[in-house]
Amino acid sequence: MKLRFTVPRPQGGGPRVIRSGSSIDISRHGILFTSPEPLAVGQMMEGSIVWPVPQAGGIPVKLVLKGAVVRSESGRVALEIARYEFRTACATGAPPARAEGSSQ
Repeated sequence: MKLRFTVPRPQGGGPRVIRSGSSIDISRHGILFTSPEPLAVGQMMEGSIVWPVPQAGGIPVKLVLKGAVVRSESGRVALEIARYEFRTACATGAPPARAEGSSQ
């Protein structure tokens, strides 16, 4: 499955960097995926995968995950998943607009 992930710029300068890769293996606790460049062990990152099975009614779903890199070699990165959640997604795979409100 295709994976989009973001990592902070080195030394915290500038915006986060967005990259793409493909999942190789995934479990509840970790994911192994391809990466165009090595990532530093211990580096925190966020990623999302458009899930292959839609929700009832054909609504696309994406898996959003956060974690730390535990291994990075030969174009492959292993991430220990600290947190994950499934979210509904637009047909393009982008997150839907969220309505926010406040109680007064």
